[in-house]
Amino acid sequence: MSQATNYPSSKSHPFRFAVGTRLRHVKSGGHYIILGFATIEATLTPAYVYRSLQTNDDWVRPQGEMEDGRFVVLESSSL
Repeated sequence: MSQATNYPSSKSHPFRFAVGTRLRHVKSGGHYIILGFATIEATLTPAYVYRSLQTNDDWVRPQGEMEDGRFVVLESSSL
């Protein structure tokens, strides 16, 4: 079984945020870290796997939603 970080390939679906990138959700202010990449089975949509730095909950969100401005990269001084 392959790890989440192997799917989908970066050639077919380039991702804006790399594994380990720390993000802030613009609306909620929550802080998250990218864990890897996945494919949503029902739609074959590329997705991010990420973790809340406040609650340690893991989430999966379609790539389009992650990259539409809802999340911004945390600068190192904000960590």
